[in-house]
Amino acid sequence: SFLPLAQACTDVLSKASKGSFDVFFGMRDCFLLFQELSSQLDAWSVDALLRAVRRNFGGCSQMSSVVDTFLKPFAGLPRQRQEDLNKLEVKLIEENLSKDSLSSRHLLLIFHTMDHWWQFFDGYLGTLVPKSVLLVGPPFDSPQDMLVEHLNQVRICMETGKTLFLFGMRALYDSLLDVLNRNYAIIGGSFYCCLALGGHSQFLKVDPRFKLVVVEDVLTTKHLLAPAFVNRFEKRLLSFDCVYGLLRCGKHENLVQQLVRWVALKFVSVHANQLTSDVDSHLPNVFFGCYPSFLHSFAARLPPTTTVAEAQRRIGLLLWPEVALRHRCTIPSLTEFWKAHPEEKFVCAYVNSTLSVAALSARWPNMFVVECDACRDSEEFEQSVRTSADQFQEVCIIAGGSVESRVMVSFCKRRLPEIVQGQTRVLLVVNV
Repeated sequence: SFLPLAQACTDVLSKASKGSFDVFFGMRDCFLLFQELSSQLDAWSVDALLRAVRRNFGGCSQMSSVVDTFLKPFAGLPRQRQEDLNKLEVKLIEENLSKDSLSSRHLLLIFHTMDHWWQFFDGYLGTLVPKSVLLVGPPFDSPQDMLVEHLNQVRICMETGKTLFLFGMRALYDSLLDVLNRNYAIIGGSFYCCLALGGHSQFLKVDPRFKLVVVEDVLTTKHLLAPAFVNRFEKRLLSFDCVYGLLRCGKHENLVQQLVRWVALKFVSVHANQLTSDVDSHLPNVFFGCYPSFLHSFAARLPPTTTVAEAQRRIGLLLWPEVALRHRCTIPSLTEFWKAHPEEKFVCAYVNSTLSVAALSARWPNMFVVECDACRDSEEFEQSVRTSADQFQEVCIIAGGSVESRVMVSFCKRRLPEIVQGQTRVLLVVNV
C-alpha cells in the first residue's frame, strides 16, 4: 500500500515548508517517487524504497532524516544489503546521465565548494560524458547579446541531443523552466518545447537524448535559486568525501602511496608512521596550487603505464622553486622536458603571480598566447586553441586562478588529442 508513503511525503513536505531542510521539496518529487515504485509493486523491497527516496528527494544535507521518515513505517522489513552512500550517489548520477530526458529528470549537482566540482569534473565526469558542452557564467550580470548567444548554444544542444553543463549561468535559469518540465509537445513524431528570453519565447525541437546538468554550491541553491526551479531537477549533493573517494580508486592507490612516501621522506622529512596526517598538512608548502586529494588527482591524470620514477619526475615540475633549490632537485626546463618526452603535447606549469601576455611573449617568443579568461564558453576557448594550433607549433594558454578558468581548461584537456594535430605542443600556465 502507498498510504504509509503518502503520509511520509506529507511529513517531509511539512518539514521542508518550515525550513527544516536546506533544499526545497515539492509534490513533483512525491509523484515521481510513486511512479518509480509503482513499476516494482510486485517485488517491492526496502532497498528499492531507499534508492527511490535518494533519487527523488536527494540534494539535502539532512538526507538521513529524510530517509528515516520514509523508512519508519517499514522498520520491521529486512534489508538485503547495506550500500555505501557515497558510491550510491555516484551510481545515481551515472544512471541519470545514461537515460534520456523522457525517462529521467534533468540533473542538479550541488557541491559544498566549487573546487570540489572542478575535481569531480576533471577526474571523473568529463570522461563519463565525452560529447558534452560546458557553458561557464560570468562573475557579473551578462549583457543581453551574451544571453542570446548562450541561449543559442542551449538550442543547439537541445536539437542535437548533447549533454549541456551549466556552471554559474543563473541568468539563463528563467528561460529553461519549460525545458525542465519535460512536458513536450509531439508533432509529427518529434518533440518540441518553449525556450524563453524575457517576454519572448520560441518553439524548438528537442532531441530526447538532450540532458541538462546545472552545477551550483550549497549556499546558492539554498538562498538564491527559486524553489520552483530547484524542484524540477533530480538533485545530488556531493560532499568532499564522495569526490575524494572517487579519485582514490584502486588502480591509482599504489602509485599514490609511493608518491606520499617519496614526498614525505624527501621534502617533508616526517617519520614513516606519520605519513598520511603530516604530508597532507605540508603539501601546500611543497607544490603550487595544492588542494585536498592533490596527489590522488595528480595520479588519476597519468597514463596507466606510468612508472613511479616517471611520476616523480612529472610532479617535480610543480615544486615551489625554493623547495627545489633547498633539496637540490633537478627540474628539467620546458625545452629539456619536451626533448625527453616528444609524445607529451600538453604540459602544465603553475605560477604564483599574474603573468601578462607581454611577459610570456618575451619569455617564449616563438609561442602564440591564448587567454582563457577572455573566452566566454568552452566552445570559444576550444576554437581559439584549435585556430592557434593550426598556425603555430607552440601554443601557450594562460588560465587565471578562478574556478571558472580551471573548469574550462579541464573541459578542453580531454579534447586536446583531436584539437592539437601534427607537431604542435601546448603549455598551460595556471595562475594560483
